[in-house]
Amino acid sequence: MLAPVRLLFMLILCALLPPEGSAQNTSLAGARLLAGSCLVDTTGGLSIDEVRGRRDWLTPGERDYARLTDYYVWAKIELDNPTDHSVAELLLLNRNVDSAWVYTQRTGAKIEYLGLRTASGDRAHYASLLPATYPVSLRPHDSMTVYARLHFRDPWPLVTIAAATRHEMGAVMNAQLSSTAWHFFYAGIMLSISLLSLFVFVMFRDRSLVLFAWVTLSFGAYFLVVNVMTDVLGLPSPIRVGIGSLQLVITSLVVSMSAFIARFIRLPCTYPNYNRLYWLVVLLTVTAQFVPYLLGWHVLTILRLANALLLVWILTVLAPILVMSHRGYPAARQLLVSSLMLALPGLAYLSQLMLTSAQSSWLQYGLQFGSLSFTAVLVRALARQIRDMRSTTERLTEQTELKSRFFANISHEFRTPLTLIMSPLEQLLERHPPDQGADNDHALLTLAHTNAKRQLELVNRILQLSRLEADATGLDHAVVDAVSLVQSTVADFIHLAEQREVSLRCVATPQQILARLDAQKIEDVLLNLITNAIKFTPAGGAVTVRVGERGSDVQIAVCDTGVGISQAQLSTIFERFFRAPDAERGQVEGTGLGLSLVRELVRLHGGTVRVASQVGEGTTFTVELPNAVVTDEAWEAQHDSVVDGMNSSAALPATEKIAAQEEEEDWPLLLLVEDSAPLRELLQLTLQHGYRITEAEDGRAGLLAAKQLHPDLIISDVAMPGMDGYELVEAIKQDVEVSHIPVILLTARAGSEDRISGLRVGADAYLTKPVNHRELLARVTNLLESRKLLRQRYATSIALKPAEVTTTPADSDFLQRCMDVVEAHLSEEKFRVADLAGAVSMSPASLNRKLRSLLDQSTNQFIQSVRLQRAHDLLTTSAAVTVAEVGHATGFSSTTYFVRVYREKYGETPGSVLKGI
Repeated sequence: MLAPVRLLFMLILCALLPPEGSAQNTSLAGARLLAGSCLVDTTGGLSIDEVRGRRDWLTPGERDYARLTDYYVWAKIELDNPTDHSVAELLLLNRNVDSAWVYTQRTGAKIEYLGLRTASGDRAHYASLLPATYPVSLRPHDSMTVYARLHFRDPWPLVTIAAATRHEMGAVMNAQLSSTAWHFFYAGIMLSISLLSLFVFVMFRDRSLVLFAWVTLSFGAYFLVVNVMTDVLGLPSPIRVGIGSLQLVITSLVVSMSAFIARFIRLPCTYPNYNRLYWLVVLLTVTAQFVPYLLGWHVLTILRLANALLLVWILTVLAPILVMSHRGYPAARQLLVSSLMLALPGLAYLSQLMLTSAQSSWLQYGLQFGSLSFTAVLVRALARQIRDMRSTTERLTEQTELKSRFFANISHEFRTPLTLIMSPLEQLLERHPPDQGADNDHALLTLAHTNAKRQLELVNRILQLSRLEADATGLDHAVVDAVSLVQSTVADFIHLAEQREVSLRCVATPQQILARLDAQKIEDVLLNLITNAIKFTPAGGAVTVRVGERGSDVQIAVCDTGVGISQAQLSTIFERFFRAPDAERGQVEGTGLGLSLVRELVRLHGGTVRVASQVGEGTTFTVELPNAVVTDEAWEAQHDSVVDGMNSSAALPATEKIAAQEEEEDWPLLLLVEDSAPLRELLQLTLQHGYRITEAEDGRAGLLAAKQLHPDLIISDVAMPGMDGYELVEAIKQDVEVSHIPVILLTARAGSEDRISGLRVGADAYLTKPVNHRELLARVTNLLESRKLLRQRYATSIALKPAEVTTTPADSDFLQRCMDVVEAHLSEEKFRVADLAGAVSMSPASLNRKLRSLLDQSTNQFIQSVRLQRAHDLLTTSAAVTVAEVGHATGFSSTTYFVRVYREKYGETPGSVLKGI
């Protein structure tokens, strides 16, 4: 059983021998070239018996060709074994043969038929694909004549047809095992580098990496195909109309290498004229791999033409690298050494193919090592490029952050004067209603206020657009009914559409589409699109908003019958500050930022927006947003939570009344922390009725004033030099002496992330500039009233629970600590204010102010309140005590005094409480 398996393995290995000439591999140890004679069979009908006795066998010369196609040739080769031992060898006939019928005849023996070796019909035009390989064995001093009936489809030199090669089996096995291992090792390296390049491409998105992966993959495929390694893998040859896999991989290598080098050295930009010649040579080189086969040219002519054009292509690719390296281009210098490592063995390899029509193993190995060197040097160059890209990315990220900070700061500078303009205008509008007198004061004030609002809107859009482009804005995803969102937004424009005599309607199919969207941002998209549609639609026209589903996407289309947009303008319509001709002539108001904002908001959702328009017919904007599957349970849970939140919010007091005080000294003290003197003046004018005002020009001065004055409320700007508003709030909330003071932050940063940051550090309210003076007054009043309600709640409660009468964890901990200290000294009659202040590390005055702010009690009242609360607990839980015992246990030396203060707090005497148990 082992002999047939070994023989089959030997035959497979011999079939995979690297092509050396037309079939003659003389590089193996023990290989011998045998020259034979031939007989051309023009009819293809000669049999073995007929040719054995013929005398017209031809011993061909190198210039003898069988100038035929689809023909038969008989070859006769003499073998002998002059040694004293038997030999087992392999006989390799011409590798270009399509079919071979082989017969042998030993001296004095009968003819023996060794069998048929044939390539499949669709592989017949593939030169050097499958050699005709036969095992032969010769006894000592034996001789043998081999007759081979050979069928060819292309004309070949008769000298190669009549020749054969003898190989020792051991040498063939060893050589082929080494060759196969090396070729697959080489291909594995190239495949690994290709995959690594693709992985890096996914990270950096540089197309040079894709081209480099293509180059390395093509190199690996070329040497697998040219050495017939694909048969080992069981892969079929992708042949079409006589074109084999060798031509395909050569084409892949030429195109990928050309594209990679042209992109790497930026050839189209540097030498545009040479770039056209460059690609013309590439086209001719690729054409030579296919067209001559289709035209039926002589196979050797095809090979020589293809190899000649490959030589020209190598020189064409190498020329710009040499020139640009000489002129100091960094990319070309990086490529120079690696290109020479590849080009020199490539030129030698192709020259040898053209001159001898044979492939040298050593030159082939040289080309492989050259390609590995080329790849290694380029990997190093690409790694350097990646480092540069990473450095550039970091620099751009830093620039983006600087730009975002710049826009935040500049928006603050814009919003502050707008606040100084709009707030006085709003107050003057309230004082000058339109029905007072015949003057036009109200109209002038309204005009000024309207334009100030337009200026504020422009600032807001520029800031929002800049944040979007810098990826500084996130999405607040929520489960939303897209249909309801669109319908409610359209409803807001009904009045505007009626004023302009434009028909506005909303079409929804289906009636509910649940989607995960940022409702506020999608509403901004709809506001811009619907506003533009109504704005550019003349009276009598129509605007239709359609919402539906397209596959898994939510699709929203805004269609109008307006003036339309020309094709020349469609490409720039989403650019910043683009305005239609009518808008530029002042016929239609606008800033040119709306559609740019639409594009960025849709992009943030991962969606697309496109426009279709015809002049005079109308315009359609289509927004498509990707949508994940939303379950009904998720929708109902979110809907219920939103409704609950709305109900709870509606229940909160929203009074706008200012608490009137009889004496100015009793008015609440407000601390204004603002670096802008005009804005401080405006705030003081707004809050001067009913409040005492003190000011600080920055965060550090504000913190110092808060500790010294203990104001009832602090109003602070966010963007200030030194200590900003966030740091001020954090410092206040961490200082136990002032942590109870509510803080309102004013800022030009209107984003939800900024509001969250302010509330997270402990701000009690967050208002955006320009501040509406009525909203500010309402917030101040509500915060002060809520603190007052907490103090009243404690005053009427029986038991003090710190968590219920404080708004911050620090204040709750402080009250609990004070209670613990008093309870620890509960029976000590002489425990006084100074003792409690020392125990909590505060001065008596600071402790007194703190307790008055939290509980509206002095320190003495607080100590007495804790004593009375514990006395009440003892009286209500134990009947085996007397009133005097309870009084002494809780620090009251006088029973009469204890009974009096107890009755004042609880409305009954201690004795009646004991009797009621």
